Order: sequence, then structure tokens, then C-alpha cells
Amino acid sequence: MNIDRKRAWWYTAAALFLAVYILIALLVKPGPALTALADITRFLLSLIAIFTLGGHLFAARGRERAFWGLMTLGAMLWSVPHAWRIWYEVLLRNSSSEYSLSHIFLFLHVIPLMAALALRPQYRQSEHKLRMDFLDAVMLLLWWIYLYLFMITPWQLGMISVPQLSGFYFNVLYFVENAALATGAGILFLRSARECKKIYGGIFLSATLYTFGSLFMDWHAIHRPYQAGSVPDVLIVAAMLVFAGIGLEGAASPYRSLEESVMGVHSVWPARFALLALISMPCMALWIIFFSRAPYPVTIFRLQVAFGAIVVLTLVVMFRQMLLNAELTRLLRESQQTITHEKRLQDRMVSSEKMAALGQLVAGAAHEINNPLTAILGYSDLLEADASLSEEPRSQVQKIGQQARRTKRLVENLLNFAQQSPAEKTSVHVNALLNNALQLREPDLSGKRIKLKVKLEPELPRIRGDSNQLLQVFLHMINNAADALQEVGGGLLTITTNSENAWVLIQFSDTGVGIKEPQKIFDPFYTTKPIGKGSGLGLSACYGIVQDHGGKIECENNANGGATFLIKLPAEATPQQNTPPPEAPAGK
Repeated sequence: MNIDRKRAWWYTAAALFLAVYILIALLVKPGPALTALADITRFLLSLIAIFTLGGHLFAARGRERAFWGLMTLGAMLWSVPHAWRIWYEVLLRNSSSEYSLSHIFLFLHVIPLMAALALRPQYRQSEHKLRMDFLDAVMLLLWWIYLYLFMITPWQLGMISVPQLSGFYFNVLYFVENAALATGAGILFLRSARECKKIYGGIFLSATLYTFGSLFMDWHAIHRPYQAGSVPDVLIVAAMLVFAGIGLEGAASPYRSLEESVMGVHSVWPARFALLALISMPCMALWIIFFSRAPYPVTIFRLQVAFGAIVVLTLVVMFRQMLLNAELTRLLRESQQTITHEKRLQDRMVSSEKMAALGQLVAGAAHEINNPLTAILGYSDLLEADASLSEEPRSQVQKIGQQARRTKRLVENLLNFAQQSPAEKTSVHVNALLNNALQLREPDLSGKRIKLKVKLEPELPRIRGDSNQLLQVFLHMINNAADALQEVGGGLLTITTNSENAWVLIQFSDTGVGIKEPQKIFDPFYTTKPIGKGSGLGLSACYGIVQDHGGKIECENNANGGATFLIKLPAEATPQQNTPPPEAPAGK
């Protein structure tokens, strides 16, 4: 049976039951039978409310579960005075119930309902905000308990027992409490989404019926003795029927589609009410001291209650402030991380744009240079092949050819940098390329007092790439580290390879002076070397080659000095592994 059908059956049965109850209240004479019927009816309705509301505790989560838990707690507290009435009026056959015990639970049952409204379960918020809202609800609960102790309890003391004043203050405070519940539910009913209006509307209707029913009952009791099951009980029974039907509403679907900002307009009102409640306590204490004409024992008791409540709520406020400071610290840390990440992405985008623009410029210039170079090489070869040419002109022609070929190689490198010349990618073993690069550079490194520490993973997967381009990258990494170490008179260069998931990691770490601006190290024409020693295109070319191979290259300064370059290249797919590699792991 779906929710709509359950709701229809319940309200139909509730309407028929209420009609029968009204007929009984009008036709049956007051007596023990009518009292027993009224007390048992209200107790059973409170049990039904506990069952329907508590059923949501197993399916709900987080803020929803807290909402239904508080609603169930309110129904449980509501059942206590009705159970007491059955014991006192039906079983013991006393004409009036014990006021002090049953009415305390009757007063307390509204407090969890107001706390449930303060949680606003229709909004999806973080667990941190949920804890803050719980503390606001706790402060409001303590305030209502304080009002009960302040206004009602002093007149129930042994030495100052005034039942008339105690009953009067209870009726006034209980009316205000139920009116506050009805007002809060009405406001949420008007401001909530359509799916949530049924729940808030049910709470508003139940609280409104119960408020006027209690008021009518108090007015009726002034003129004649109260009799359970009389006409004033009709509104109370109707309110309990509506309240029990609230649990038949859906629990999960209305709440997971709405979101509210942590600093939203509605989220700050419970905190403001809690603050007003805290401020009201010392004001009431001052009123007692300067304006109250109550007996001395009542004044002393109220002062003790006021100062005790101030201490308790101050501790709650301190704990709330600690949670707020922790939450603000967490948000600040997340904001700093987000800003840092955005700056890093922005730098990469700027670098990519620079590389793209420079690549287009270099490609166009290189193609224009290639045409006259081809003519120069062709004519120089023709002149060199001329047998009638003397020795000295022949030597000059050979030099012209050598310089033209050197320029052609430079143009080819520029085209490779601009990624206009497609690389021939084959299966490459990174360790073998590194060994070749080290053999080429080791004699020069030993003369510069540079120590090498090489850790190559034996079972390193192969990669798919161009061996010449990758060798160029490795040589430049070694040369760059050697220049940095030479500035400090030598040091240690550590080269390691390993694999992680579907990636091959190559790391070059030195103990040199480090890099002043690691975020700009791959920008074209950026260099820290003296003028004439570096053009600033080496690392940019390495960056372009690694990107062309589907990898990443990163740079960071070491904590103890020096810098580390990390190259991440996708491993070659095996027959069992033909899926694309995951995102490259973070730099180590």
C-alpha cells in the first residue's frame, strides 16, 4: 500500500472516529466510563503517533533522522501524562490527577517538537552545520525548561505552595509554548517546498487545534469541574489524530533535493533565538532583584535558577564557539587549497597558451627558412662536385655546406619543439635510454665533482614513444641538474625510475641551489642562467615532448635544498591491459 492510500485510509478512519467521539461526548453522561474512554483513547493515539513517527528512524539519515527522532521523543513524552491519567483516574478512581508529575511531562513534550522544527530537515547541509543546529536547539530547550522552573516550580515548593498561582502560570506558559510551535510550523509551511508542506501543515494544524483545545479546556474548567471525555476534549483528540497522521508522510524524497547555504537567511534564525534566550536570563534576574514582590523563598529560588541556567547556557555557547572556530578553520584551509589549485591551473593554462603561440610562430618561420636552405645546400653540393674548382674555393664551399646543414638541424629541432614533425613512436625501455644518456654525460659529470646515484626499477614497464626525443629530454634533465650543482661546487644527482598503476615515473633530484620560480620553469624563454648561456627553450621543449607522449612533467624544490623534476609517462598497454591509463599520480 503506497503512502497516498495509507494517508487516505487514515484520515477517513480518523474523521469517522472523531464523529463517533463527538456523539459520545454529547450523549453520554459524565462518569467513570466516559473518563476511561477519554483517557484510553488519548493514550492509544499517543502510542500510534510513536509507532508512525518512529518508523522513519530506520530509513532516514542525518538531519532527517534527527527530525523524526525528536518528533518521536515528543510523542513519547506526550504519552506519559495520558498513561498517568489511566493509572490515577481509571484504576485508582480519583477525581483529579496529580498535578506536579503529569503536567511536567505534558509541558516537556512540546520542546522536542520545537527542536525538530529548528533543524529544518528539508535542507541538505554538512554534518558540521548539523552539529551547530543541534546546539542551537539544545539552547532553546534549556530556555523553555528554565522558564518552567522560573515561573511554575517556586509556587510548588513546600514552604510556598500556592496551587492557584502554579496552575495559572502553567496554563499561560503552556499556551505560549503551543502557540510558538504552531507559529513556527506555519512559517515553515509557507516558506517550504510543496513536498514538505504536508509535514509542516500537519504540525501546524495539530498544534493549532491543541492550542485552542487547551485554551477552551482551561476556560471550561473555570466555570465547572473538568471531566475527561467532555466537549473540550474533542479538539485535543482531533489534534492527536492529525499528529499521528504526520508519520504517514514520506520521509526520504522531499528532503534530498533542497539545499541551503550555511549562511542562508533561514539558517541564522535558530541561532538568533538562542542568543535572545541567553540574553533574557540576566534580564529576568535583574527584574527579580529590583521589581519583584514575590515572597523571599520564591525570589531566592528564582535567582538560583537564573544563575544556574546562565552558567549552563554559557558553557553551551562556549562549546558552540569552539565548533564554529574549528569549522571556520576548516573552511579557510579548504579555501587556501582551492586558491592554490586554481593558481596552479591558471599558470598551466598560461604556459600552454604561450607554448601554442610560440609553436605556431616557430613552425611558420622554420618552413620559410627551409626553402632557401634547400637551395643553398643544393648549390653548394653542385659547386663541390665541380672538378674545375680550385682547392681554396672548394674549401669555402664545404664550409658553406656544413653551416647550412647545421642550420637545417636547428630548424628540425625547432619543428620538433613546435610539434610539427610527427614523432615515430615505438616500444621504448626507459632504463636503456637513461643508461645511454648517462654514458654520454658521465665523463663530463665526474670532472665537475658531481656524484651520481641511480636507482632503476628492474621490471619497469615499457612505454610508447620516440627514443630520440626522450633521449633529448633525459640529456637536458641531466645537463640542467649538472649546471645547478656546478654553481655550488658539486653535489649529488639522484635518478630513479619506478612504476605506479599504469604510469612510468622518472625522477631527477639534485642538491643544488633550487629554482626561484618553479611555476615558471617551463615557460618559453624563461631562464635563470647568465646571458648567452641559456635561451630558455630547453625545458619548454622537454615540456612539449612529454605532453606529446601523453605524460606530465613537474618541478618542485626540495626541503633540504635543490630541485626535483618528475616525469610521468603512460606505460605501454599489454594484451591484458588495453584500457587507457588513469590520471597521473601526484608528484612526490
